[in-house]
Amino acid sequence: MNIKIWVFGAVLISHLPMLPLSYSKNKKAQSMLFNQNIIEMAKTNDFFRKEIVTGPHSQVVLMSVPVKGEIGLETHKVDQTLIFVQGSGKAILNGVASEIKPGHLVFVPAGNSHNFVNTGTESLKLVTIYAPAEHKPGTVEKVKS
Repeated sequence: MNIKIWVFGAVLISHLPMLPLSYSKNKKAQSMLFNQNIIEMAKTNDFFRKEIVTGPHSQVVLMSVPVKGEIGLETHKVDQTLIFVQGSGKAILNGVASEIKPGHLVFVPAGNSHNFVNTGTESLKLVTIYAPAEHKPGTVEKVKS
């Protein structure tokens, strides 16, 4: 899979350190460890929003946007990284539109307005990471509210 990375705003890009699974002796942190095929989970997810795992500094959420649907214009107080795994659409970041499709990663720093619109013929499926967490652990929204 080819991955295109779209970075919006002033961001320093560098290598990301890999943490071993036993990164913490804290029992609570160890209970949040997660090792599953997130791409397959995202492709089979039919919920608009489904929280998967929340740690002390970030959160992983799956999303499924129906044909002709959209996430909706929003601005967060947290950073958001979105990885698209199925479907096609457009990202609208501070009013500027660009194409999104499987393999695209979009980074939205806190304070930037954004929307993602499904312009394809199948559900737009993605993994999104909030840092810090944006939703309550256990959040599941079957449809956009």
